Amino acid sequence: MAFHVVRWAHLLSHVDVLVNRLPAGRHPRILDIGVSLQTRLLRHNYPGCVDTLDIDESRTEPSGDEQDHLFDLNDLYYEDRRPRLGPYDVIVMCEVIEHLYTPPATVLAGVASWMTTGGYLFLQTPNAVALHKRLTALAGRHPYMELSEGTRTSPPHFREYTSAELIAAGRAAGLQVVAHDARNYFSGSRRGTYLYNRLCEALPPGLRAGLSVTYRRPD
Repeated sequence: MAFHVVRWAHLLSHVDVLVNRLPAGRHPRILDIGVSLQTRLLRHNYPGCVDTLDIDESRTEPSGDEQDHLFDLNDLYYEDRRPRLGPYDVIVMCEVIEHLYTPPATVLAGVASWMTTGGYLFLQTPNAVALHKRLTALAGRHPYMELSEGTRTSPPHFREYTSAELIAAGRAAGLQVVAHDARNYFSGSRRGTYLYNRLCEALPPGLRAGLSVTYRRPD
């Protein structure tokens, strides 16, 4: 909770902005990819509007008319395996893409097929070249987790990305990049974490820990 609370607040405020951009009176259709506490927060803010997609059935929580879909995003590599979902006005894909081994442009193209024309995809992911990772590498230690960790339904980070890579992947998938930023929204309760985050605020954005990108499916 302490580690993610700032990120969730950042996420919810961005979703509010995107929903407000939709035509007046539209009942928004939202897809949350990767079921977690953020799903409950989204469903609290938008009751009856939020479907989910996850690889693990045990994490799904059906709620009224909302639907929970099971699918491994790595299978977006195969066009004939892509489920027909949506279309959705807003898709939320946070802390997910780094757990996939399928190229990001392929994943984003598949997700784009579930979006309405003019719809939005909001993505969050760790920054591959954040300051603490650079310092860890300089100290001679590997800055990323081992691939042996995790399970089939909760895999480790196969690949992390930079902001430039995510922008390029979105454009390759036929999406417009309408906003992107970098923040240290991973908080925690330790004083060292607080001081580190304050330090990063004074440094170039490319050194911050978390990346957010908003894509739009062109008209």
